[in-house]
Amino acid sequence: MKKIFILILTTVSALILAGCDDMLDRVPKDKLSPETYFKTAKECELFTNEFYLIFPGASSIFYEEADVIVPSVLSDAVQNTRTVPATDGNWDWEDLRNINFFLEHADQCEDAKARARYVGLAKFFRTYFYWLKIRRFGDVPWVDRAMDADDEELYKPRDDRKLVVAHMLEDINYAIDNLPSEKSVFKVTKWTALALKSRVFLFEGTYRKYHGLGDWEECLKESESASSILINTGGYTLYNKGDMPYRDLFVAQDASVLSSEVILAKSCAKATTMLNNSTGCYTSTGGDMPGMLKDIVDSYLMKDGTRFTDKPDFDKMLFSEEVSDRDPRLAQTIRTPGYTRLGETALCPPNLDATMTGYQICKWVCEPSYDTYMNSTNDIIHFRLAEVMLNYAEAKAELGEFTAADWDPGRP
Repeated sequence: MKKIFILILTTVSALILAGCDDMLDRVPKDKLSPETYFKTAKECELFTNEFYLIFPGASSIFYEEADVIVPSVLSDAVQNTRTVPATDGNWDWEDLRNINFFLEHADQCEDAKARARYVGLAKFFRTYFYWLKIRRFGDVPWVDRAMDADDEELYKPRDDRKLVVAHMLEDINYAIDNLPSEKSVFKVTKWTALALKSRVFLFEGTYRKYHGLGDWEECLKESESASSILINTGGYTLYNKGDMPYRDLFVAQDASVLSSEVILAKSCAKATTMLNNSTGCYTSTGGDMPGMLKDIVDSYLMKDGTRFTDKPDFDKMLFSEEVSDRDPRLAQTIRTPGYTRLGETALCPPNLDATMTGYQICKWVCEPSYDTYMNSTNDIIHFRLAEVMLNYAEAKAELGEFTAADWDPGRP
């Protein structure tokens, strides 16, 4: 009897131990896990929403302190005092791991159409991520899987720039083919992907051309083709409503009213605490006092399309004379005679206590109630038709193919 009891106890113990091992391998039912998530379009959407944080903050869009704007304290780049740092916060790959992690699990989505859409979105952002990296570092390692902390490939050497760009081209073409064609000002679409391809491959083509890297023509042709498709089939037109349409693009509290031109924008609102400092930056007397460079002001054409710099003594004119009869966008970019703040009728000359150069920027500047720090709620534009049209013209010009037909004012 004792032997039988021992045998039963041994058998039960073995079964319990086997059961414990099996239970340890089970997926928890009360928590999210990769094995049970990504099944529906909604789950894919919720995970990929985080990718939008890869886009730059508002200040890097409305505030450029090297070639266009002069602040009170010049950057190290302008002063030529940069040193090589031991580390660089921009050498960060967390966003890429999140993208690759999604791509590795996206096949669990049971909705084929949704799966293709969100894989396209992820590949759009992988293209954008790598564009930021090659723009800053040149050659970088190409990584297309989610690596763990002990992965040996974390220390892999940089790959050739052209290899990385070739993968980027594959990614963005997939995004163009699979993202929705319905317009959305606040969501990435097929048209956003075409706009990104237009931007990235113009940059890469001209970089290769002027750094003697070769193979630049194919990049410029990719930019030209993407730009042409968007211009001719996207249904976008330049925004031209009201007396100051250019200004209105950058101060709109809801970019969806500008959907004729705006391809993608970042929504800002106090309710979501998504704010920017575009107004206070250019009106405050206690901040950086940014002002536009005279070279940039001089680059604006005359109203009739001729060059301002061809005028006799253009560099010796009084301010009121030099801004007269210029491209209307100049008076919607800096304060010129006759300027008034939004919501007011009083004339506002340049405030020399708020600008280092006297050319006080009024682009992005909203009503005086937004003057305080980080209090602006105007939406920030990431992509718009005007940029794509310029990309098209520049790509054609760099290829030596720009003609009078491309410079046709009758084009959309």
